[in-house]
Amino acid sequence: MPLQEQSLFEFGPFRLDAGERRLLQNGRPIPLTPKAFQTLLVLVQNQGRVVEKEELLRKVWPDTFVEEATLAQNVFTLRKQLGDDRSEAVYIETVPKRGYRFVAPVQPVAARAAIESPLSIKPVPLHERSLSRRRLWIIATILACALAASTFYIGRRMNAPPLHAMLLVLPVQNLTGNTDRSYLADGLTEEFIAQLGAMDPRRLGVIARTSSMAYKDTNKTVDQIGRELNVNYVLEASLREAGQRTRVTAQLISTSDQARLWSQDYDAPSGDLVAVEDEIGRAVASEIHLELQPQSRRRLALIRAENPASRDLYLQARYYWNLRTQDGLNKSLTLFYQAAEKDPTNARAYAGVADAYNLLLFYGYSPGAGSILRAKEAAQKAVELDDALAEGHAALAYVEFMWLWEWPQAEKEFRRAISLNPNYVSGHQWFALYLSAMGRPQEAMAQINEARSLDPASLIVRAAAGLTAYYARNYDAAIAEAQAALDVNPNFTPALTVRGRAHEQKKMFPEAMADYQKEMELTQGTATTMLADLGHLYAVTGKTAEATAVIQKLSDLRRQFPFVGFTAEALVYAGMNDRDNAIAYLIKAEQQNDGARIWVSSDPRWDPVRSDPRFDAVAPVPSRTP
Repeated sequence: MPLQEQSLFEFGPFRLDAGERRLLQNGRPIPLTPKAFQTLLVLVQNQGRVVEKEELLRKVWPDTFVEEATLAQNVFTLRKQLGDDRSEAVYIETVPKRGYRFVAPVQPVAARAAIESPLSIKPVPLHERSLSRRRLWIIATILACALAASTFYIGRRMNAPPLHAMLLVLPVQNLTGNTDRSYLADGLTEEFIAQLGAMDPRRLGVIARTSSMAYKDTNKTVDQIGRELNVNYVLEASLREAGQRTRVTAQLISTSDQARLWSQDYDAPSGDLVAVEDEIGRAVASEIHLELQPQSRRRLALIRAENPASRDLYLQARYYWNLRTQDGLNKSLTLFYQAAEKDPTNARAYAGVADAYNLLLFYGYSPGAGSILRAKEAAQKAVELDDALAEGHAALAYVEFMWLWEWPQAEKEFRRAISLNPNYVSGHQWFALYLSAMGRPQEAMAQINEARSLDPASLIVRAAAGLTAYYARNYDAAIAEAQAALDVNPNFTPALTVRGRAHEQKKMFPEAMADYQKEMELTQGTATTMLADLGHLYAVTGKTAEATAVIQKLSDLRRQFPFVGFTAEALVYAGMNDRDNAIAYLIKAEQQNDGARIWVSSDPRWDPVRSDPRFDAVAPVPSRTP
C-alpha cells in the first residue's frame, strides 16, 4: 500500500500517528504545532521524493496566504525536535530553490489483526496443551499491552484540556510604531475573541473584550492573569508592518504551568488579515481539541468573503463604538454605513449600524422614531444576510424590547442570539434586563451571571448585575455589585444609580442622597432619570418642596428637549403617594411612548401605586405582586 494511504509510520526511534496527530520518540510524546505536524506528515508520506515548496504550502496551508519564511520556520522547528540540526541531514534534507525531502527510511506499521477474547477460549485436549500454553502466553502479552495502553490513555486524559476551558485574548500589541493603527490592533483583538468564542461554545468560553482590554500593556504574569480571571489559556499576539506587508506573531500559553503550547509568525498583505485570523483560530482550536461547529464554519466562510476595505472600515467603526461617547458613537455610525456601502453583503456592518443607533437612543443622543426605524431596518438586514450572526439577532431583540415593546418577538431574538453564540456578552446582558422588566428575576440573574463570568472586569456588566439584583429586591447584592464597579471608577454613574436606589430601599437615606447628589454633579443636573431618582428620594423623606422643585425642573427641561419622558414626574408623584398625579403622568408617558415606562412593573419604588386598579392599565408589562 502506498505511503500516502497509510496512517501510522516508524522511522528511527520515532512513531508518527496521523490518526491521533501525534509524534512519539521511544514512546514519549514530542510536542508539535498543528502546522509543523502536517508538514512532517506530508514529507513522511512522500519519503524519498522532493516535495516542492509550492506543494507543501498548498497542502499545509490550503486557502491561506503564507510566505516561504513560515514554511522554513516550520522545517527548522521539526529538525530541532527530531534532533536533525546537524550539518548532514538524517531526516529532512533541503533541496535548494526547490523544496524538502524526507531521506530517512520509513516503515509503515500495519494494523494488527483482532485477537479472540480470552473469555471465549474453550478448554483444550491434553495433547494440545503445549499449544494452549503458547496461546495463553500470547493473551497475557496482549493483556499487558492493553494495560499499558490504558495507563497511557488515562495519563493523556489527565493532561487533556478541561471539558470546558476558559481563554483570554490579551490585547494585540501594536508594534508598527504608528498610533493610527491602534484601531487595527484593537480590532484584531475583538475579531479573535468573536471567532474563538463562536467555534465550540460547549468546550470553550472566551473572556470578553472589556475584560481583555483591562490587561492592555500589563506587567502581570500569565500565572497572575490566570488566577484573577480563572482562565486556562492566554492568547498573546502582536502586529508589525513592513512596506505593504503585515506580520502577526501569536502564541498560546497554558496558565497552569506557563508553558508555551504553540507559537507562529504569519505574513499577509496590509489590510487583508482574514486568512491570518482564520489560521490562528484553527491552530488554537487544534491545541485545545475543539470541534469546529457547522455554524462556525459558515460564519468564518462569510468573514473570509468580506470585502477587505469593508472589513477595515468595520474594525474602525467597532473601535469608536466601544468608546461609548457621543462623538465615538456618531463616528462609528458613519463608518458602519461606509462598510455596508463598500460591501452590501457584510452582515456585521448592518448589525453595527443597529448597535450604534441603539446606544445613541439609549443615551439620549439621537431621540425620535426615525432612529428606531433605522435601527430595526439595519438589524433586520443583518439577519437577512446572515441568519447565524448572533450580533444581528441581539440588536434586533434590543429594538423590539427597548423601543417597540414587542415582548414575545424580543425574547425569541434574544434566545436565538444566545444559542448562536453563548459567549456573546451583550446578548446575555440585554436579555437579563429584558427578563427583569418582565418580572422574571431568577432567569434574569442566571443571564447576568453568564455575562459576568465572560466579562468579569466590565463596569457596565457589574452595574447591570446590580440593577438586576435591585429589581429582584436583593438590595445587599445590588450594593455589592455597584461597589465593585465604583472601586474601579468612583465616578461611574450607572453604578452610582444602582447603589443609590438600593440604599434608598434599605432606608439608608443619607447614603442614597450622597450617591444621587454626586450624579447631579457629574451630569450637571441634566440627566432626567437621575433627576427623577433625586426627586423621588426627596418625596419619600418628606422634603415636599424639594421634590416639587424637581418636578418643575423636569418641566422646564422638556421645553428645551421635547423628548424628556413624563415617567420621571410620575415617579416623583409616586414618592409623594399622590396616586392621581402618578397615574395621570403615566398616561401622558404612554401617549408619549416613553421608554422609561418599561421598568414600572418591576421597580419597587412603584409599590405604593401598584395596588391602584388603574395601574396595570398604564404599565407596559402586567404588574407582578412582589
